[in-house]
Amino acid sequence: MNYGGIIQSIDLPDRSGIMDDIVLGFDDLNGYVNDGAYMGAVVGRFANRIGGGSFELDGQTHFLSTNDGQNCLHGGNVGFNRALWAAEILTLADQEILQLKHVSLDGDQGFPGELHTTVTYALSNENRLKVSFKAWTDKPTVVGFTLHPYFNLGGRGAGNILDHELRLNADHYLPVNGATIPTGAILPVANSPMDFRESHPIAQNICYEDPKFSKTEGYDHNWVINDWDGSCVDVAHLRDPASGRVLKVSSSMPGLQLYTGNHLSADGIGKDRRRFQKYGAVCLEPQFFPDTPNQPDFPSAVLRPGEVHEHAICFEFHVDQGA
Repeated sequence: MNYGGIIQSIDLPDRSGIMDDIVLGFDDLNGYVNDGAYMGAVVGRFANRIGGGSFELDGQTHFLSTNDGQNCLHGGNVGFNRALWAAEILTLADQEILQLKHVSLDGDQGFPGELHTTVTYALSNENRLKVSFKAWTDKPTVVGFTLHPYFNLGGRGAGNILDHELRLNADHYLPVNGATIPTGAILPVANSPMDFRESHPIAQNICYEDPKFSKTEGYDHNWVINDWDGSCVDVAHLRDPASGRVLKVSSSMPGLQLYTGNHLSADGIGKDRRRFQKYGAVCLEPQFFPDTPNQPDFPSAVLRPGEVHEHAICFEFHVDQGA
């Protein structure tokens, strides 16, 4: 959709050839306009949280729109998920392309600089959806985009995603404080519930007595991608054993936020009038680390005039014929 750059549906067969929609969302525009969960949307100017709703750049403090307590979450109250993007459809021999463009004015949600952003969706004949981001600015600023689809590989009405099997290309993760802001430490995943180096069910290590989950009620944490150098690498592999549907995610970003739909509420009604449910979907969000503008030891998200920010996220889909 050109509203919010939203991916409204992805239809994929299971191992029996039965097609089903594997992303949560709504049947009409009104549902997305009133949505507070960023379903399927482009997230920006800066994905995840900026602690205290402010950051300092070149000696100047910038105060941002706050929409998560005192934090700025996913770009503030009116982020890129609320933008009406200019759209152009292109068709090539081996892929279908949608190109979206948006200009965010200087001071939008408190961020400095007029920011020009292009997001390109390219769907290939090999069931690969590549989403490319490009941005430039007229003043020093920070940028950090991602996509926010809610995946349930079981399809509509399949229940929760706790039996989905997940593997992450990450030996380390970021611990957070009580406001879900990174402490600045980078810890090994070994011997912790954060260890997804070997594929296993998402539910396997969720322990509600563990302090790591006391606020988040599940996974809502950022992992550090192994050997990140800015190139596109595999970051996540998700499989639904029941349907055989498989999703592989690759990215050129240094982090990956895993969110297990901990706060999806049955009060919300999505496609086909189905109610959402806690753990009803999983989000795999390649991005800069949360609170990067306030964390000098994290990979930089600063963008200056004359520079171009570029990164890509790729979703690849296939079906595992094994039981």
